[in-house]
Amino acid sequence: MFRKKDIIIYSLVLLLAGAAYIIPAAVRHAKPPASYVRVSIDGRIYAEYPIDEPLETVIDGYAGGSLKLVISDGRAYVESSSCPDKICVKHLPVSYTGECIICMPNRIVVEIISDETGQQIDAVS
Repeated sequence: MFRKKDIIIYSLVLLLAGAAYIIPAAVRHAKPPASYVRVSIDGRIYAEYPIDEPLETVIDGYAGGSLKLVISDGRAYVESSSCPDKICVKHLPVSYTGECIICMPNRIVVEIISDETGQQIDAVS
């Protein structure tokens, strides 16, 4: 049989589990809509592509390295790369503002940005 304390503890656990599910989803959807895919090479902006236009392009990175960037269905992902570990290729497609894919050996960063966040100052700086 359940005692009163058991029911209270189980209720609290269920409440916390529900909050852990709902809060990240609400924060994710509170971000501004994605507008562009910004590609940076060795810390410098290389190009910005609209996220709603399909694209396949090869980006030449640091020291002769390269990767193939694909944008389709409002998502961006790396299809292939010359780097040895292929972490960037294994990364899931990105589509929300602030998400990014980083290829360290090629020094290429693929970042999702929006018109609303492009000019904002980071809260830490």
